Parts: sequence; C-alpha cells; structure tokens
Amino acid sequence: MSWLQSNVNGELYTSVLEEEYKETLKYYGLQSSDMIFQQDSAGIHYASAPSKWFQKNKVKLLSWPAYSPDLNPIENAWAMLKKREQMTRPPPSVIEADQAFFDRVSKLWYDLATPEYCRSLIHSMPRRVRDVIQRKGCDTKY
Repeated sequence: MSWLQSNVNGELYTSVLEEEYKETLKYYGLQSSDMIFQQDSAGIHYASAPSKWFQKNKVKLLSWPAYSPDLNPIENAWAMLKKREQMTRPPPSVIEADQAFFDRVSKLWYDLATPEYCRSLIHSMPRRVRDVIQRKGCDTKY
C-alpha cells in the first residue's frame, strides 16, 4: 500500500509501479511471467510513462471494459477494507494523525490481502463473467 499525498498523474503512477510491483510479486510468491496485470480505464493508466514502463518490464496487460466494477475483484477488497476500517475507527472525540491513520489502514490491508484471499478473488472471475453475461451487463451480486 502506498500513501500518495498528491493527485496521481502518469509519472507518479509509474513511480508507484516501479517501487511496488516487484515487491508485491515477491510478497505473493509470484513471477511477472505468471501475471496478467489488470487496471481500470483511468486515463493515467494509459499515459505515456506507464505504457512505456509496462513494455520495458514485459508486463502483460488485460484489456478491460470501462465501468465494470462487477468484473473487478479489487472492488470487493476495497469494500471489505472500508468495512474493517469503519470497525476500527477511533471514536469521533479522538483526532487521528495522518500517519496513524495510514498505519492502521495499512495493517488492515495486509491482514486482509492474504494470498488465500487474493486467490479466492481470482478464482471468482469465471463466475463473475458468467453472471455478467447471464444478466446481459446488468448489476450482479459482485
């Protein structure tokens, strides 16, 4: 998890990729050749700097439709993280420093994003695709 204190542009996104991608692979015991990288259709993801970074690092990208949260397993992880954050939030009378908040949310993220949890999200993809097709693109339970 990275704490970004400014608006994200292509250069900042590229620096996050540079710093975090290989560490994330190592954390989960994966090789880049085993991966297909998924990102949403935000403009910064397709800016020149990140596009060159993906090519240079031979990262395979998954073509992804815009506005498809039902097919995006990270949305489930963000929802779970938000729920856990709300359960551990200090009472309103306590003012939490930015660093304390980041440390608390980072711990929640790393407790949540276990290899097993990530695999369960990945393995849900065939069901997600099937459900979206059956519902003709309408919302699903995901």
